[in-house]
Amino acid sequence: ALLPSYQHDTSLWVKAVDRIVEDETTSAQPFCLIHGDTHLGNSYYLPGSNKLLWLDWQLVSRGRPPREVNYFLNCALDIPTRRANEHDLIKHYLGRLKAKGVEAPSFDAFWKSYCLWPIWGLVAWGVTGDGWQPVPTIHETMRPFSTAIDDYDTFKVK
Repeated sequence: ALLPSYQHDTSLWVKAVDRIVEDETTSAQPFCLIHGDTHLGNSYYLPGSNKLLWLDWQLVSRGRPPREVNYFLNCALDIPTRRANEHDLIKHYLGRLKAKGVEAPSFDAFWKSYCLWPIWGLVAWGVTGDGWQPVPTIHETMRPFSTAIDDYDTFKVK
């Protein structure tokens, strides 16, 4: 009930996951450490600090930045705020990577990969057991990913 009816078509999901695998295995973008679950419930501040830190590292892996950035922005921002700011936030992120000496991809290359990844967030939250998060939280968190799939035309990204 949380998904538009066209998103119930499993063939779309299979093709989208295949595109993610292809992108992840052929991309020239750098690998990095992926937390894998960067929602704000897995973050904290040390007393007296304004630096955001992460906990709950059981999904840590090696991956490419668009996955983590997509997951974080879709978890951290409400839909209108994401829509209004994500291009600028991604450009800022890419600029910070370059400033730190990382060979960052172009915005267009990053964006193309980024648009594939709401699939991960929707699936990750869809399989979250009720004991881990309250059901309303799971449903509230799935909705931005489903909306992002529409916003990015994820099922059409090649």
